[in-house]
This record gives sequence, structure tokens and C-alpha cells, in this order.
Amino acid sequence: MAFWPGYIYESDVRQIPGLENDFAPSAVFNTHLSAARAAEYHMLSTPEMFEAIRSHKVRLIIFGRGNANRGIRWRRFMLAAGYRPIERVRDATLFALGE
Repeated sequence: MAFWPGYIYESDVRQIPGLENDFAPSAVFNTHLSAARAAEYHMLSTPEMFEAIRSHKVRLIIFGRGNANRGIRWRRFMLAAGYRPIERVRDATLFALGE
């Protein structure tokens, strides 16, 4: 999961479906789209991002800039879910599930 799709652009990594555009969670929130309607538009909501992290649906998280961040305390949540920072590159931190 990358909080900004540019982090994985031109790589062999696939973004979590619905987060290919980092504006999606904000758009779902601001327009009050239902989960069904957001899915129809292939947009991941903030609660779905929380669930993907909580359930360990993603192995790696690239956290840094991006509209998906939206001022939420993601770093604290990722640590509580068992992810640990493993590398920092410029303004992004790579988190992986801890051992």
C-alpha cells in the first residue's frame, strides 16, 4: 500500500486496489459516497484503508506524502497493527510487518 501512487510508479509492485489515486479516500469522505458506490468507482475509503492495515492485507506500506494521509495518525496506527519501519527514503518510510 502506498499513500501516494508516485512512490510505486514504474515498479513491479501493485497498489492496493482502490488506492491508485491518493485522492480517493478524501473524495469518498467529502462526497459521502456509500461503500457500494465507492467500490463502483474503484475508490478505497479511509475505513477500508484502516481495515487493510488492521487485517494485514498488505505486507508493505510506503508512508509519506499524499492526500490519503489526510492528517490521520497513520504512523501510530501502523505501529499498533504490528508494522515496523524498515527503511526511509527521502520523505517516505517503508513499513513491514514485524517479526
